[in-house]
Amino acid sequence: HTHSLEKKRVLKTIIQKATGLNVDPNIPLFVFLGRLDGQKGVDIMFEAISRMLSSGARAQVRACACVRACVRACVYV
Repeated sequence: HTHSLEKKRVLKTIIQKATGLNVDPNIPLFVFLGRLDGQKGVDIMFEAISRMLSSGARAQVRACACVRACVRACVYV
């Protein structure tokens, strides 16, 4: 279990650095990888994120619409 949590911390740091976010182990990070269309419920996801952030919650959010090329050449939201 401890090994699994450490892997999550390492991956979070990698994602934060790779997508230009501030590296912060204490802030929640939400990542969506997939097609940005209605079938995936992204409209619901973005509405929920908007409400969460407008309520004063602190979080980092990244959405990537090109799973295969995500790390190399993706537009991050």
